[in-house]
Amino acid sequence: MAVETATYSLEGLQERLAEHRKCFDSLVELIPAKYYLARDDDAPTGKYMHNKKNKAPKQVVKEATKKAKKAKLDPENVKSVLDIQTETLATSEAAQEDGGEPASADDVDHMEGLAPLPTGSIVELQEKLKSRIQELRTKRKAPTGTVDGEAPKSRQEILEKRAKRKRERKEGIKQKKEKRRKLDDTKGMAIDGPSKMDTKANGGSKAIKEDVTFGKLDFGIAEVAKKRKGPTDLTGQLKQAEAKKQKLEKLKQVDKEKAETIEEAAVWNKLLKQAEGEKVKDDLKLLKKSVKRKEKSKEKSATTWSNRQAQVKKEQEERQKKREENLKARQEARNAPKGSKGKKDKGKKPRPGFEGGVRKKGGKP
Repeated sequence: MAVETATYSLEGLQERLAEHRKCFDSLVELIPAKYYLARDDDAPTGKYMHNKKNKAPKQVVKEATKKAKKAKLDPENVKSVLDIQTETLATSEAAQEDGGEPASADDVDHMEGLAPLPTGSIVELQEKLKSRIQELRTKRKAPTGTVDGEAPKSRQEILEKRAKRKRERKEGIKQKKEKRRKLDDTKGMAIDGPSKMDTKANGGSKAIKEDVTFGKLDFGIAEVAKKRKGPTDLTGQLKQAEAKKQKLEKLKQVDKEKAETIEEAAVWNKLLKQAEGEKVKDDLKLLKKSVKRKEKSKEKSATTWSNRQAQVKKEQEERQKKREENLKARQEARNAPKGSKGKKDKGKKPRPGFEGGVRKKGGKP
């Protein structure tokens, strides 16, 4: 059996080597650089080693770290193993030409990880920090100690500033309470009284000022203070609602626009009262039904009470009659002669024992 032997020719050797190299390079590129390239992790980390990073200001280090993170996430800055090796080789060759030592891969990787710190003196950094603090204070609208915007320099200025803020806060609370008290006092509406809505309608169309104060709405409607509360019983409320309706009907015949304005104001007033949790009873139909229901309940209660009184009176009469009969029978029994008592039945045997049996003469007791 003949064995076939592979024959290699020198023709196309460079092409084959280039293909093999390309294949190996593609495999190497699949491996992350931090796993492929070795690092010198055995560097001494004693307490006597100087940490140059801590000597730099914290703000500068923080900004440099942020820039390094952003640069690390930039896809253009991501380099493969081959790119790093190429750069390392070029750096080492350049160092050899200059007469120095070649740079290692760790040095190149370290230079890629961190951005260079900005150069500057301590005075410049302090000025930059002060300007940044002032910018942040201006942005958050921090209160200043003096008129020209400077911060308070002494404890006395700080105390005066604090006392002033306290007085202003108390004054604001006092004004809010006074405004709320006025709104509470002027709540309500009189049908016959003048209203701001009428003056605005006659004087021209003006914008109604809307103001929200402690859950209450001010729609520009004049509200006259209530001197006394209305009736609490249903009948009185029904009479009051009927009287208001009659007045409104009469006003419609005289001035229809004014009547509509007052009616609209009454609707708003009712909504405001309901929003505050107050029950408004001004519906004539419901009031009439409630009054009718109450009258029926009263009639039923009166009927029940009269029946109960009649029953009690009847029972008293029966007890009195029975008592009189008992007294009469007792009196008759007392006045009857003694011999008229009925004789005992002799045929009945006495019960055993000493219960008053007849004793024979000479017998044992």
